[in-house]
Amino acid sequence: MCHSVLLCFVACSRSTKPPVTQVVIQALVLFQLEPEDIDSRRHILKDMKKSFRCHVLLSMLFAVTTISVCSLYGCAAQHNSLRADLLPAEMTMDEHERLGDVYSNQNRLQMALVEYDKSLQLDPENVRVHYKKGRLFVVGNVHEDAIREFREVLKREPDHAPAHLGLGEALFALKKHDEASSHLHKAVRLDPKLWRAYNLLGIIYNYQGDYEQAIRKYNAAIALEPDNGLLYNNLGLSYSLMGDHEGAIQAFRQALEKTSAYPKIYNNLGLVLSRLGRYESALEAFRKGGDEAQAYNNLGCIYLQRGHRSKAIHAFEKAIESKPTFYKRAGENLKRAKINRGYGPSLDPDWKPFNPDWKPLLDTDSGKG
Repeated sequence: MCHSVLLCFVACSRSTKPPVTQVVIQALVLFQLEPEDIDSRRHILKDMKKSFRCHVLLSMLFAVTTISVCSLYGCAAQHNSLRADLLPAEMTMDEHERLGDVYSNQNRLQMALVEYDKSLQLDPENVRVHYKKGRLFVVGNVHEDAIREFREVLKREPDHAPAHLGLGEALFALKKHDEASSHLHKAVRLDPKLWRAYNLLGIIYNYQGDYEQAIRKYNAAIALEPDNGLLYNNLGLSYSLMGDHEGAIQAFRQALEKTSAYPKIYNNLGLVLSRLGRYESALEAFRKGGDEAQAYNNLGCIYLQRGHRSKAIHAFEKAIESKPTFYKRAGENLKRAKINRGYGPSLDPDWKPFNPDWKPLLDTDSGKG
C-alpha cells in the first residue's frame, strides 16, 4: 500500500509545479522515519499542510497522513503483531478430524492421515480418530499400523465392534486366520449387521475346507447386502469346492445379475460349466470374461487336463489365430499339447479361478457414537 501511494506522488511530481515535488520529498522522508519519531512526524506533516493548495493533492495528503498515524500507533512498524492478528486461529481437534474426513472421502489418504494425526496430538485418547486411522491403514495395505490403531481402540473400548472387524481384516491380510477369525466372530456378536465380517469368515472357512460353514456365513452376508454380486461369487466358489456344481452355477448367475461387468465371475462360471462337460457354454462364459483368445486358451487348458489332447490343440490354435502376434501363452500351451508329456497347462494370467473376493473399504464412521 505504501509503495502505491509513493508512486502516486512521484507521478504527480512529474506533472505539477515544484511545490509538489517538495511535498513528495517530505512524504518520502516521513515514511523513512521510525514509529517513535513522533515529534519529527508532526513537524513534517505541519510543513506539508502549508505547502498544499490543490484539493486533489490535499486528499492524497490525508491518505498519507492516515498511514502515518497508523504507523505512530504501531500498525505498520509492528508488522509481526499485525501478521499474527491476520493469521487464522488454531484449528480444534474436531476441525482437524472433519478435514481428515473430507480428504478421506476424496481418497486423499495421506492428507487425511496428516489431519487425523493433528487431531490426536490435541486429544491422544480419541477412540474415533484412532479407528479412522486404522481404516486408512487397512485400505492402504499398511496392516501392521492398522493393527496398532485398532488395538488402541479396543484397549479403551473392548466392545467396539467395527474395531474388531478392522482388526480381523488386517490380521486376515497378514494370513493370521485364526486370530482374525476370533475378532471377526466377536464383531458379529457385538453387531450382527456387519456383513463384511461374515464375508471374511466365509473366506476363512473356505481356506480351512469347512465349506458348509462358509456357505452359512456367505448367506448371512447376502441377507444383509443382497445386491452385492461378489458375495454370490464367493458363495458359488464354496458350492463348487464342495462338489455342488449346479448350486455353484446358480450362485454365479445370481452374481452376474448383480455385477455383470466382472470378468472373474464369468471365468468361475466357465470353469464350473466345463466340469459338467458343457464346453460350449463354458467357452461363451470365458469370452464374456475376457476375449476370444483368452477364452480358447482357457478352454484348451481344460481339454488338456481332461485328456482331450486333439481338442486342446484345436483350442490353442484358435487362440493363436485370434491373436497371432500377441498371444504367446497359447503358443506355449500348444507346444506342450503336441509334445504330450506331463506338465501343467497355463491358464490366462489374468484368470484366477476360485479366488474369493475381499476388498477393504474405507469407512469414516466408527459405528460408535
